[in-house]
Amino acid sequence: MKCVIFIRKDSNLMSVLDKIPKAVEICALIFKDRESFPDDYKNLKKKYDIISHNEFLEKINIFKDNKIDYIFSYFYQRKIENSILDIAKKGGINVHPAPLPYYRGVGTYALCILEELDFWAVSAHYMDSDFDNGKIIKVNKFLVDKLNETYSSLEEKTRMEAQKLFIFILENAILDTIKIQENIEEIDSENIKYLSRKKISEMKLISLDDTIDIINKKIRAFWAPPFSGAILKIGTEEYTLVNKVILEKIKKGEEI
Repeated sequence: MKCVIFIRKDSNLMSVLDKIPKAVEICALIFKDRESFPDDYKNLKKKYDIISHNEFLEKINIFKDNKIDYIFSYFYQRKIENSILDIAKKGGINVHPAPLPYYRGVGTYALCILEELDFWAVSAHYMDSDFDNGKIIKVNKFLVDKLNETYSSLEEKTRMEAQKLFIFILENAILDTIKIQENIEEIDSENIKYLSRKKISEMKLISLDDTIDIINKKIRAFWAPPFSGAILKIGTEEYTLVNKVILEKIKKGEEI
């Protein structure tokens, strides 16, 4: 089974690549841009053809001739154009780190915390012309600690679950046994939420009207060092907030 994988550089990268079944022939690993190439680029280059998204677009005719079965997107944060999806004989599949169809876009972990959900999920779906849209293959739910979860802790749990789902999808792609999930309930379009980077920046801001409970939830919902978290803006300056709970966990060396 031939494929190309659109993927991002993070601490989970090597763990994912090491678990990919040997029957999967990866024709290329695609990263958003050259600045996003993995730190171990030189060694990985010996095993994989590693190129940027724009470079892939420039070379797309070469890959058309390779008879690609699937385009896979794993934790990737850029929309994959139809011209790319069209080269795959069996389609493009995205592993999305949130419950679909209701939580789309980036940084949706924050919504899980702000809405005090006691579960989260990873989803696999066929990609179409819209972002995080298309026929759903599988949604795997898992429990979370709605009172203590932070963005970072939820992201780490989600990465582990996403890895399992991705390998499951690859194994079924090899066997040609991928099936569409049948809708067991009608989708309420009014409850579909889409987060953009601009929206996240707005949600991070602490308002003078926010209660202590809301402030603490915002601190947890956007705690993802080294990125700025919940923000208190004074004049033109922005300050990231932290509370005693997180400071105590840092002091004890606990995961946050």
